[in-house]
Amino acid sequence: MNPRKTGLRASLVQQTGSAAGPMNRALVPPRQLKLTSIISKIFGMRIRIVAVGKLKQEYRPLQQEFLKRLKNRVEIVEVKEIGDVEKETKQLLNKVMEGSYVVACSHEGRQLTSDEFASFLKEKERITFLIGGPDGLDRNLLKKEVDLVLSLSKMVFNHQLFRIMLLEQIYRAVSSLEGKPYSKH
Repeated sequence: MNPRKTGLRASLVQQTGSAAGPMNRALVPPRQLKLTSIISKIFGMRIRIVAVGKLKQEYRPLQQEFLKRLKNRVEIVEVKEIGDVEKETKQLLNKVMEGSYVVACSHEGRQLTSDEFASFLKEKERITFLIGGPDGLDRNLLKKEVDLVLSLSKMVFNHQLFRIMLLEQIYRAVSSLEGKPYSKH
């Protein structure tokens, strides 16, 4: 095998996420070029959700369905539920993806519309979402360690259900950015 071609292939995979290389822009209508660049950025997006506790059996099919639809863009990391908010929050923070924008999920956080959330995701290449256990997250640790506290509602949700809701909103945002029909209101 030609080492030059192998190097080019590796470079294309690194740059575009595909061994096929960049699309031939001469074949792409100008109005689709912008969409193509947005999709390229999305494919480079890496999201990690770090959550306290194992997901209950009844929620697993929903989680798997959203993970399948998101095509390896989202990784779920679970930490042990130990009943100590400070220790659980430290466990979560230890699993933050290096170089990522850190988002803590709490009903006391900033609320975004689905469109604002999509715009937020579009601006980030690496994001880690932290979901606490039944007792939430340690506020003192969060003040020092996170970039944003996000809320999906003023209401409080079970942390297991919240994980599914967050995955749904991530999928909705990615679909919207890709121009897929799921995002229609």
